Amino acid sequence: MLCAVAVVQGFKQQITNKIAGFNAHLQIYRLVEDNSDPEADNLLTLTPTLRSILDSEPYVAGYEMELNMPVILKTPQDFKGIYIKGTDGSDIRSFLGSQLTAGKMPDFSLPSTAYDLALSQKMADDLGLKVGDSIPAFFMNDELRAQKYRVAATYSTHFEQFDDLIALGNIAPLREMANIGQGQGVNIRVVTTDFDLADEYADRLRKRLNSAYTSGEVAIPYRVESVTDRSAAYFSWLSLLDTNVTVILTLMTIVACITLIAAMLILILDKVRLIGILRALGATRRKVCNVFVFMALRIALLGIIIGNGIGLLILFLQQQYHFLPLDADSYYIDYVPVQMNVESIIILNVAVTAVVFLALLLPATVAGRISPAESMRYQD
Repeated sequence: MLCAVAVVQGFKQQITNKIAGFNAHLQIYRLVEDNSDPEADNLLTLTPTLRSILDSEPYVAGYEMELNMPVILKTPQDFKGIYIKGTDGSDIRSFLGSQLTAGKMPDFSLPSTAYDLALSQKMADDLGLKVGDSIPAFFMNDELRAQKYRVAATYSTHFEQFDDLIALGNIAPLREMANIGQGQGVNIRVVTTDFDLADEYADRLRKRLNSAYTSGEVAIPYRVESVTDRSAAYFSWLSLLDTNVTVILTLMTIVACITLIAAMLILILDKVRLIGILRALGATRRKVCNVFVFMALRIALLGIIIGNGIGLLILFLQQQYHFLPLDADSYYIDYVPVQMNVESIIILNVAVTAVVFLALLLPATVAGRISPAESMRYQD
């Protein structure tokens, strides 16, 4: 039970971290009335007023502008169409920095990294590239323009939709290619103080920006999306894991209770003569029941302690050495993740102890109903 809970919690935490790492907690876009119009202006500017609004919200821990541009990476043998996600902040850079397979994540706020790229390992393998290699990138704006980039780092998140399409780069040359000014981009990624409240914060920020637009404080309307809005399918899938672990724990509890009841009945049948002697000496039914309940409970508690020790040892070794692998193509992570939460461990142990105690009460009543006369018919 301990391992099941720890694995589910660890898996949900790892997947959630990866989704939030790419999509941030909140995203701010310019509200375009006709999204089907390719000529619609979807650029937004991080104006002083917008900065002031974001800085004034207590749940906003940080924000940065992003600009995605489609490019074609070309090698002598192959080519690949991707998006370069331009940034000058540290949020997504820190996330991908924790997923590196080679190289060092550049600081894209520095001019010296203007033409550095962080490619996914899948892109690098498809194009036959490694860290330090140069590769031309062809931008398709009003006219075809080429720019040589250097592969500074490679990463792997095991999320195909990200690894197959997104490279990370400096936003400054992308603005130059797109002929837009400083402080402009397609979206603003916002990190909040509490990921679990992202939906609530999105609603609060949405109302604040709508109010600012209505009052004329800002010139254009904005659209705010939370990470759960953008990745609803993943979070629906993760929520199913809670149902799965509930079913598993329920089945394990039923099996454990049946085993305990059977063991208790065997113990009672083995001690029928002792029960008769205790009843003959004046022991009440309640006292006889208590004797057998506490005898069985002591054995069960010993098993719980041993189970905790073995379970925690396995979880610790898995957390440190990742000796149990997973198929990354199916599960988005290449090892079984675990998360040991003290609160969960305590709650689980208290719940198991309570269920064991209640399960032992039923067979214990059988011992209390045995009369001295009936017990004399049994031979040792």
